[in-house]
Amino acid sequence: IGVMLKSGVRVPAEHMSEGMLYYLAFILLPHLEPTGLIVLEEPENGLHPSRIADVMRVLREVSKTRQVVMATHSPLVVNELQPEEVTLVTRTE
Repeated sequence: IGVMLKSGVRVPAEHMSEGMLYYLAFILLPHLEPTGLIVLEEPENGLHPSRIADVMRVLREVSKTRQVVMATHSPLVVNELQPEEVTLVTRTE
């Protein structure tokens, strides 16, 4: 697995950062055969903060045909969501 730059240079996955690989995986989601459910824990991990909005847009698009469930502690992720897209789950003693 790798990417081809516009210059024609091929960059293999082992030469990419973990964050870049995560970003590419999210960006590819709309192009994969749909599954009924996508579960993500802290999708912001490894991503540059400026990429979080892009990933949330992709997940919103994917959620039109599949259920997407994610857990996060990140205000950057929550800020990209609409109130009706957020469910707060807490636990008491």
